[in-house]
Amino acid sequence: MIRRIALHVAFWTTYLALNTYVEVFLINHSFFELEMGTRIMKALIPELLLLPPKLLMAYTIMYFILPRLKLAAKWRLVLELVLVTAVSLVMYH
Repeated sequence: MIRRIALHVAFWTTYLALNTYVEVFLINHSFFELEMGTRIMKALIPELLLLPPKLLMAYTIMYFILPRLKLAAKWRLVLELVLVTAVSLVMYH
């Protein structure tokens, strides 16, 4: 169980690092005149703020919706998926 949690933490840490790297060095050219620490923080903070809705959606789908795919009525699972997506979208904005 601890190994599983460690793998999840490692995955999401790598995900944040990769997205921050892409934002700092490849996408946002308006950050180039700023100091490196400021550039990293300007890229990392939005990623950290957007992480909870991503976690909510990913783990709800993986651990609640997909395992019940064969057991429950398909329309109910589709409704739950739409609800999770809607909640994530509201949290993004």
